[in-house]
Amino acid sequence: MKKTIVVAALLAAGVSQAGTAIVPRPAKMKETGGFVAPTSNISYSVDSAIPAEGYRLKVSKDGISIASSDAAGRFYAETTLRQLESTNGYPCVEIEDAPRFGYRGVHLDVSRHFFGKKDVMNFLDVMAYHKFNVFHWHLTDSQGWRLPVAKYPQLTAKGPAYTESDIREIVAHAAKLHITIVPEVDVPGHSGAAIRAFPAFRCKVSRKDKRVRNAGGVFCLGSDDSIRFIKDVMDELCRLFPGKLIHIGGDEVSAPGWSKCPRCRERMKKLGISGQQAYQAWFTKEISDYLCRKGRRAVGWDEIVYEGSVPEGAVVMSWRGKEGAIAAAKAGRDAVMCPTSHCYFDYTQLLPGDRHAYFGSAKRGMATTLEEAYSYNPLEDIPPEAAHHVLGGQCNNWTERTAKVADLQWKLWPRGCAMAEVYWSNADVRDFADFSKRMAVHRERLLKMGVNCAPLK
Repeated sequence: MKKTIVVAALLAAGVSQAGTAIVPRPAKMKETGGFVAPTSNISYSVDSAIPAEGYRLKVSKDGISIASSDAAGRFYAETTLRQLESTNGYPCVEIEDAPRFGYRGVHLDVSRHFFGKKDVMNFLDVMAYHKFNVFHWHLTDSQGWRLPVAKYPQLTAKGPAYTESDIREIVAHAAKLHITIVPEVDVPGHSGAAIRAFPAFRCKVSRKDKRVRNAGGVFCLGSDDSIRFIKDVMDELCRLFPGKLIHIGGDEVSAPGWSKCPRCRERMKKLGISGQQAYQAWFTKEISDYLCRKGRRAVGWDEIVYEGSVPEGAVVMSWRGKEGAIAAAKAGRDAVMCPTSHCYFDYTQLLPGDRHAYFGSAKRGMATTLEEAYSYNPLEDIPPEAAHHVLGGQCNNWTERTAKVADLQWKLWPRGCAMAEVYWSNADVRDFADFSKRMAVHRERLLKMGVNCAPLK
């Protein structure tokens, strides 16, 4: 059986008496007593009746058997087996398991603080150990542009960035772990890094209007060159990343320049629209349709919902609450859940030793404890007939105040373990007291693997 870097670290750590403390918790598990040696033979079989990514695992005196309908299910069975391993061997168990949601993601912002290739690959290893299958990679923002674009080398001329070789290596590593990468280039706002490299993409406004000039992180949508640039970047994302989903951002756009820019006023006049929201909605549809023609789907933060509508094929990432997902589901569009109330792990955990939490998050009541993360219900208030539009969810790791890997790990784990269980395990098997007992064992695994996992309380 092949073992990843994480597995090798676990075995080298000599974890003992791990028992059946599996995270996330399997749908069904029966302990049958005794242990078998780690060198036991493993037999594999294919059973098309097993759900996608699901598996059956049986450990007995006669050996170990794994059944699945796909390669991902086999991988997750092996992942469970790795968590079961102790100095006594594997405990004898019978497990039937499958995920609750198909989208189980972790987000990482590498614009505010850059994390290099090896750090990202290790990040993916620990994700896979918890059966996450989507890596949302926030590659650009006003603070830095980390995506190489061959046609526009000026974008990465200042500050650290990935090479094309780095990205191809990370994509290949993710694929081995059954993780799909969703790359994000945030437009039309949060784009200061791109506009600093190409000032012509800024709206044409008077230099005397400082308020408008200072809102320089937003593209001029009246410029054909701006639109062409953004589509060129989408082309590059489609070339480098094989996944269906491309994240186009769309959040927190403040564009006072649009109403004063002659190019934007002319564009809005031709389109027969007025106002910032309608103008951004036109742009979102333009880029979403462009990606659809390339066989991809746009993902956008919940600001892409305009008057209850979402571009055909687009996915809404609901972060300001659940309203964006509800609107998307009612409109027959898909959604991914990541509300600030439970899924923002740059917020303080209210733990001794918390460092570099999001600006004033503790004083402003912006805290996410382990129990709060675990209590999250992604389908709360989603109409039952529209629940199938909720693809799943993710936890978000913004890095304005996270410069080191150790701090990133402290913020993500063990809250990420809780969120892994929210998105994998059925609601009827989840119990925080039981989770806490398993986490007492599982945290020791993570620490011995070199993961700076925060204490449980």
